[in-house]
Amino acid sequence: MAESEHYIITIRDERAKEKKQTTAKTMAGDTNDERGDQTSIPPSIAKIASFGYAVSVVDSYVSMALNTVELRTGNSTFQQKVNFYHQSTRKALDIAANVVTAGSLFGAAGAVVAGLGLSVTGIVDMANNVNTYSMEKQLESYALEMTNIRAGTLGNRGGTR
Repeated sequence: MAESEHYIITIRDERAKEKKQTTAKTMAGDTNDERGDQTSIPPSIAKIASFGYAVSVVDSYVSMALNTVELRTGNSTFQQKVNFYHQSTRKALDIAANVVTAGSLFGAAGAVVAGLGLSVTGIVDMANNVNTYSMEKQLESYALEMTNIRAGTLGNRGGTR
């Protein structure tokens, strides 16, 4: 009986290899093409972009976990508290990251300007949230009052009844 022989078949696409090398050279700024000189991405910008992507992925995962607290525990009040703390922490971290980014790109002046700008937008956001909460409270109070009037527990109980 003949022993079985093993064959290895290798398929290579040389065109893909050439394309990768050309792309790598172009990204590194080693070659010129018909568009002119290619410039590479500065390392600080690349780090900032990758940091932002990582933060968004982690935040998405954390948000999903936090938004299912009520489903897992049955406690809607705890869900609201967890969401509030998460949003507050997220805002604080966003402000810190933006100040650090502006500081690394534009120096101390950039960090100060970013901090002031974000403080102003934070104050406006808080004022809008307070206004929204006040409107919701008024609407809830009005709805409750109308429900009580329809039920006959509130309203005019004068001599006509």
